[in-house]
Amino acid sequence: MQHSKSVALLFFGHLISAQHEDTRSPPFSSKWYKGRADYAFTQTPDIVKWEPQNPQVVITHFRAERISATGDIVKKRLRWMSTGGDACPLADYSSGNYCKGSWPCAHRSVSCLAGTGDFRIGLFDSLTEEAGYVDGDGFADANQFVEMNKQLAASPFSKYRGYHVRFSPHISRQARSYHDQNTGEHSPGGFYVKDRRGTLFTSSQVGDVGNIGGFDLNRGEWAELKLEMTRLSSLAISLKIEMNGTFYQTTHTWPSEKEAEQ
Repeated sequence: MQHSKSVALLFFGHLISAQHEDTRSPPFSSKWYKGRADYAFTQTPDIVKWEPQNPQVVITHFRAERISATGDIVKKRLRWMSTGGDACPLADYSSGNYCKGSWPCAHRSVSCLAGTGDFRIGLFDSLTEEAGYVDGDGFADANQFVEMNKQLAASPFSKYRGYHVRFSPHISRQARSYHDQNTGEHSPGGFYVKDRRGTLFTSSQVGDVGNIGGFDLNRGEWAELKLEMTRLSSLAISLKIEMNGTFYQTTHTWPSEKEAEQ
C-alpha cells in the first residue's frame, strides 16, 4: 500500500494499516464511515487498510467512556504500520535529519517534516450535547481541505467537544518546528482542543507550538500507538501519545468551570 504526503483526518483513529488487540472493540467491531464513498479503505476482522489522498476523513463510534470525574482515564491502543516510498534522498531524512528545506520532495515523503503533522486523530464527545452520530458515507465529500473544513464545522460536528493530536510517526525524534520563507511554518505535531470555536481539526493548540516531535518509526514496521486522556481536576486534562518507545504529553487547563462545561 502506498502513501504520499497528505492531510488525513480521523475520528478516534486515522489508520493507514492497523490491528487491534481486542477485536471486540474499535476499529474492528464498529462500522467505519468515509467522508466520501470512493475511498481506498477496506476493513476485515483482522486489519483495517487505508490509502488516503488529500484530504480524506473517516469516523467510527465506540461505547461511551466517562472522563468527567477526577482520575478518569480514557485509553486507546492499536497497532500501526504505513508503507510507501520517499521522494527525498535518504541523506535528507537519516541520521537525525528531517528534510529541512528539501523542496518539493519533502511534501511527498512520510519521513520528512512538511506541514503540521502527517496524521490527525480525534477523540470527541458526541453525547453530552446530543449532537448525533454519523451513520453513512458522504458526510465530508469535498475535494479541497478548506471546503472539507466547512463541512466539519456543520451539524453534528459543531457540537462535538474533545481533542485531536497531529503527529508524524516516521520523522526523526530530533525534528523541530521551523519557518521557511517560501513554504511557511512546519511542525512535527501538537495537541489541539475543540470547544465551541473552530472545526474539528482546525481548533486551538494546547501548549507550545511543536510540542510533539517524531517517533522514528520505519516504514513497513508495526508499532503500538497509544492515546490517553486523564482527568486531573475539574479544569485540567492530561493528554498523551506514545509510539515506538517515545511519548509526548501535555496538560490542557480550561479557564473556568463554565468553559470546561462547554
